[in-house]
Amino acid sequence: MGEGQPLVDEEFALLRTCLSTITDLRQRRGRVHSLEGVLSLSVLGLMAHCRSLSAIRRFGELHPEVLQGLKLRRSPSVPIWEGCSAKSR
Repeated sequence: MGEGQPLVDEEFALLRTCLSTITDLRQRRGRVHSLEGVLSLSVLGLMAHCRSLSAIRRFGELHPEVLQGLKLRRSPSVPIWEGCSAKSR
């Protein structure tokens, strides 16, 4: 990724640290992705002008370097976000 990679890694780490303070209310069973990773991808997708959960998922698929920086094996499916938002209501 070039010379900017350490800064990008540092920014991802800061974002994840802030988001890690949010309690994960999802059931442990079937949990594939960390909540910090899912929320971080959501924030980055919104910053990239993604307007839907499907667009955020596609953003992750198109940018595997972002997924790697967030320690996500793959882009989360749309039901992941729906499950997170349902628990927060």
